Amino acid sequence: MSPYQLPPAWIALVLLCAAWALARAWSTPALAFDEAEQVLHQQWLLAGYGPQPPLFEWLLWSVRQATGMSVLAALWLLKAVALSGVGIAVGWFVAQLGMRAAAGAVAAWAMTLPLLLWDAPRTLTHSLLATTCMAVVVGLSAPLLERPERPLSRRRWFGLGLAIAAALLSKYNTALALVGWLAVLLAALAHRVPAWSGRWRMVRQHARGLPWFLVGLAPIGLHAAWLLDAWPEVQATLGAKMQGDGGHRTQGVVALAVAWLANLTLPAALLGMAVWSGAGDRAEPVDPRGGDHHVRRWGRWALLYVAVVAGSMSVLVLAGALHQIKERWVLPLTPPLLALVAMAATHGHVDWARLQRWSLALIATALALLLARPWVLAWLDRPATIRWPAREAAARLGAVLPPHATVAADPIQLAGAMAAYGPRGWTVVYQHSAPAVLRHIQACTVWSVAAHHPPAAPPLPYAWTPMTPATTVTVPMLPAGRTPTTVTLHVQPWQRTDAVCHALDTVYDRTP
Repeated sequence: MSPYQLPPAWIALVLLCAAWALARAWSTPALAFDEAEQVLHQQWLLAGYGPQPPLFEWLLWSVRQATGMSVLAALWLLKAVALSGVGIAVGWFVAQLGMRAAAGAVAAWAMTLPLLLWDAPRTLTHSLLATTCMAVVVGLSAPLLERPERPLSRRRWFGLGLAIAAALLSKYNTALALVGWLAVLLAALAHRVPAWSGRWRMVRQHARGLPWFLVGLAPIGLHAAWLLDAWPEVQATLGAKMQGDGGHRTQGVVALAVAWLANLTLPAALLGMAVWSGAGDRAEPVDPRGGDHHVRRWGRWALLYVAVVAGSMSVLVLAGALHQIKERWVLPLTPPLLALVAMAATHGHVDWARLQRWSLALIATALALLLARPWVLAWLDRPATIRWPAREAAARLGAVLPPHATVAADPIQLAGAMAAYGPRGWTVVYQHSAPAVLRHIQACTVWSVAAHHPPAAPPLPYAWTPMTPATTVTVPMLPAGRTPTTVTLHVQPWQRTDAVCHALDTVYDRTP
């Protein structure tokens, strides 16, 4: 598709996400949880950073090296690209299957997932990238659904392998989505070629692209060796997340249903309104050929995908391996389902023009509300971390801490602010960082910084003793609310007692 033929809605999505990225720094310098985590991780380039796959960190590091951007500018740019990429990839899937007239509306509609509208721009990183990668997998494999007898090009096989590797390196649970999508592709093959001899011939044809597909999968190997070595730690952390506080299997089933409904209710409502509007105006289908037959076929594949993915999650719940299910865990599993439902809708009476307008208006409104959120919270007098004066706090702490200090800060939003806005010589970790990160810290003296409570001993596996009493730094909340509110930061240096270390005021950072 030529750049001059791109649907206007795709361009609108890119512009909306770019405007959000540009205005994000103006809105507030404070960081959300996942943003702060990314800033901290950018102090090192590692094969793994803990229980989450490392692709987002790798891409962010690459963008910084290629452009010279600051870590926050690169972070917001990467998130804007990932956000718009979800909708465009799903729209591209529809366009490749001959439904270009609906490609713009489908792209905008795919971005009306509530977590994409609110959570993804605000705090999500790994889940957002995984969602984008799954949407790209869907887009690249579109020809296999409509014309499975035609072999794919080497370039597309390589791209498909690379997208699958990227999905797995973004979020491990994308494996469920990939299995569900494979089931849909096999169903399409069986539908197109009923005879087993013909199916085997097509499989052999596609096998010629296998070497290029495997080359695309190669990045998984960069992480696999680290994962095998750190598996006990990763498994323990992931297991704790999946188990949560425990509970009855019924609670897990309810949590699973709630997570799917939380993601799909809004897009389903918008599509239903567009169908109702199109039926009232007797809108013509994008592709009138096939009619109900095509609707049923794409609908069956959508149900097959849900049965495989949601069924697998249900088995984990009933087996007692999964009690806690968060909405963001389901988000990367939604692009294949949205693509299949959109294809079914193209053969029905849908008012695509209205669906596109509604979706774009909803996206613009949500992004604008996110930018205004700090002022709304200030007006409500809510002391949220998004109102923390990150730059001023880092500057005030810079007058207390030495220029090459090793710092353990709590909460993570404070740690991220110190790493982003503090002196370049600082090495900053979160008090509850993963061992994969903490093992890179070798220091005699660590400055413990905490908000609203006395500082604790550094989270490193050594014996520590405080060197001086804690001091405090007070900064006002920004934007200022109706009632002036401040943040009190407690600062205290700690020294190792199980090693020979220099006295305070002679060396502050690492041991030689």
